[in-house]
Amino acid sequence: MDVFNQTPFPVVSWESADANRQWHMTSLVRVKYRLVPARGEVWSLRLHPDQGELFGGDQFYDDDPFKPVRYESDFVTYKPNTDVVLNATAHSPGGRPERHWQCGVEVISPDGKVLNHSRLHVRGERTWHRIPMTGWARGILHAVATVPLRYDRAWGGKIPNPDPEAEDQGKPLFVAYNEYNPVGTGITHRKMDKQPFPAHQVTWVNRAIQRKKYAAGFGFTHRSWKPRIGYAGTYDQDWLDNQHPYPPHDFDFYHHQAANPELVMQGYIQPHTHIRLTHLFRQAQQVVFRLPELHCFTDATPLTGEFQRHQMPIDTVLVDIESEDEKDWAVYLSYRTYTPIQSGLESLTLRYLPTELLAEQKQQANQQKTTGALNHG
Repeated sequence: MDVFNQTPFPVVSWESADANRQWHMTSLVRVKYRLVPARGEVWSLRLHPDQGELFGGDQFYDDDPFKPVRYESDFVTYKPNTDVVLNATAHSPGGRPERHWQCGVEVISPDGKVLNHSRLHVRGERTWHRIPMTGWARGILHAVATVPLRYDRAWGGKIPNPDPEAEDQGKPLFVAYNEYNPVGTGITHRKMDKQPFPAHQVTWVNRAIQRKKYAAGFGFTHRSWKPRIGYAGTYDQDWLDNQHPYPPHDFDFYHHQAANPELVMQGYIQPHTHIRLTHLFRQAQQVVFRLPELHCFTDATPLTGEFQRHQMPIDTVLVDIESEDEKDWAVYLSYRTYTPIQSGLESLTLRYLPTELLAEQKQQANQQKTTGALNHG
């Protein structure tokens, strides 16, 4: 099969089989934008001159697999909904050190409907101390001006089994393990080391979300964390004997949703969707930008059958703004299709339609025609 990229963006296509052994074609177009500041709160996106390469695998902070995922692999077959992900830092109002404040992200449809409004409560620094005869207690809360919105600043963590022979003896590797956020700041436990450790700085404003135990943050969640791991299916002896190498029958594509569960949208968001960010920039307390009207699609030519064209929905929005240097800010949009293959494909072409650019060109052409007519007259 020949694959032709008729876009200026990085693309990839590959075949895979589902649990029913039906083969599908996944096609991905990833578009990178610069987030351009303005004097007011309305900022803009401009195509980045360096589109870069696709993320070939998961990338962790500090290249440490025991820290949060910074960029998840682009090689995902299908997402049934749009992921909204932020790598960001909370900035205090006015830039003054504060003991606590709120920050948030809001997703607004083209017609003005609020699709999602997620808020975090961030706090300054303090430490857990072990007090004899009493237990663990938190120390003085110190004011700060910034808080990285990473899961290793949120509640959670794990406590390794102190027995060095635990694994050889079949004992648990951990005496305590937060399955929703194992990279958190730490867990207070009677069996843990008595050394002080940092308290969490990031929590959900909405207590109902806290009761769900979701990790507090806007970044990528690891595929091995709850609740995401629960959608991966059952890999047991029956799967090995009767289904391998295909996915288990109870595999759910929701497993591929990498955003925090609170930022997985219902369905796909559309071009012209607005995203409003609060207290995530030093330059402005509130920033809003609009997703450009750019459409991507695939043209497939089967060996047998009719020509097929498929629109590619936006299934991932990554807002990467944690750098202090605004030149590093980027917004990534991923367009993806997942279509069944009834017969082999002769060729596959990935195309894009920059509607706004075409409208601008049409307007310029009309102006030239008008100017030409007036000059002729």
